[in-house]
Amino acid sequence: MNPASRNIENQPVQQAELELKYLKQTIYVLRKKLENTEIIQADKIQEIEKNNMTEISQLKDTVNSLRDNLERSRIGEEERVQQAVSKITDENRQFKGTVNALRTEMERNRFSLMDQVDKKGIEFEGQILQLKDTIVILRKKLEENYA
Repeated sequence: MNPASRNIENQPVQQAELELKYLKQTIYVLRKKLENTEIIQADKIQEIEKNNMTEISQLKDTVNSLRDNLERSRIGEEERVQQAVSKITDENRQFKGTVNALRTEMERNRFSLMDQVDKKGIEFEGQILQLKDTIVILRKKLEENYA
């Protein structure tokens, strides 16, 4: 066999080896690209997770702040209600005191008026008795004058 014919016979083998070499290089390049893509994807996932964690943390802070504000508002409202109840209770106590004082004064005035009425009644009874005596005396004088 001559060297030219060997080349022709080896040519399909060389071509297959060359094709195999290119395929291996393509696989290597694709594998590297896949690895790089996986790394980029992993980085993106980490960035997204970091952003999500940051957002979650901010939302938790906001929720806690709103909860604190709500609690302060509730406490403030309870204090206002307690103050209003206390004020009304105090006013009621004052009104009761005023009513009792007025009732006592009214009783004193009633007793005073009753005493005055009793005194006037006694005074009028005395005057009536005097007038009756005067009538009796005048009747006797009239009877003496006409008898």
